[in-house]
Amino acid sequence: MGIEYSIDTDDLETLRRAITGLAVECPVDLNPEHCQLHKLRKMTMSKRLNWVLALTHEELKNCYLEHERCISKKTEESNIS
Repeated sequence: MGIEYSIDTDDLETLRRAITGLAVECPVDLNPEHCQLHKLRKMTMSKRLNWVLALTHEELKNCYLEHERCISKKTEESNIS
């Protein structure tokens, strides 16, 4: 049984919207230092949007999947505490 993701990672526009949202802020913490998007969130909105638009479908998918892994880890950690 595979992992179920909260969005359709095969849909390019859905991924772009998701990563654009994550480029604004993390849904768990405003801008955690360990996040792959930490430095990006410190850039202007224009630079963030250009970065997202420059990503390939595979890069968007990998970025989103890393976000999902991080959220799962945070959820597990909060359940243990």
